Amino acid sequence: MITVNHVLSSRIHPSQIFEDLYRRSETLAPNNFALSKTFLADPKAMIRHYHRPHRERRLMGPSVVTMHHDPLETYPFLSADLFLPKWRQASKVICLNSAQKQFLDGHNIKSGTIISHGVDRDVFPVPEKPRELLGGKIVLGVVSKRYQRGIKGEARLLSLFDALDPKQFSFVFLGEGRWQDGLKGLEKGFEVEHYENLPYRLYGEVYAKMSALLILSEFEGGPACLPEALGSGLPVLGRPVGMVSDWVINDVNGLILTERDWIEQIKSMANNENLLIALNQGAFEQSHSCPSWEEVISRQYAVYREVLGQ
Repeated sequence: MITVNHVLSSRIHPSQIFEDLYRRSETLAPNNFALSKTFLADPKAMIRHYHRPHRERRLMGPSVVTMHHDPLETYPFLSADLFLPKWRQASKVICLNSAQKQFLDGHNIKSGTIISHGVDRDVFPVPEKPRELLGGKIVLGVVSKRYQRGIKGEARLLSLFDALDPKQFSFVFLGEGRWQDGLKGLEKGFEVEHYENLPYRLYGEVYAKMSALLILSEFEGGPACLPEALGSGLPVLGRPVGMVSDWVINDVNGLILTERDWIEQIKSMANNENLLIALNQGAFEQSHSCPSWEEVISRQYAVYREVLGQ
């Protein structure tokens, strides 16, 4: 039996994404694997899988680390200088996107491998046909927790409220704290739907209300909402961060928003039915290529075997 210990390294800061990844890993574990989840590393386990390596004095090998955040993040608590020594110690570093691996390569750390987030096919099945145009206003969706430090592009969202016409656009918000953005949108005259807490099984119904998913983040490791959107045939309008650069093909299944013209790019969708049809078609054609969580977790277990030389 191969024993894998997921090390959380903190009792103070719970993480929904860590919990979700562990739940999926445990549910999809091959018969010859046994998982445990602890705050302190278990010396009896055959492999330690760290999620907050910067909180450890030293990694207990053999070890795997997942890089959940953007290594260019400027938040002091997530400074790359805190992580680099631990990434060097790890037997394998799982990256969510190619930019993370390039960062490791640039620091002569050759243990990186890319395993992106996946899509839950029970909630977001592969579409049978392109999405039909909703008609009326373009509905922009935001799916993420809201952060006071603005990591998810909260300031850009406020700028968007000032720039767009409420007669042409509306918004759907899904995530903790997004009621604040919903209120701001209402104050600016936009139609707004907001879902603060929703069972995950219903997420697909919320995405179905959107014309496009909006990703305005300053930095990203994922985000997890990206494969949910593209995997269900929903176009994505996103800044070139995290998995966006790997997954979004400009003018095919979404728009890569530039630093200079991102607002004009979003505005261009108004009264442009041909663009919306093309993006829906492109997102539909690319949707099957998004990996399921089953595929993602299978690759994770392949990393464990590689680390053990099996």
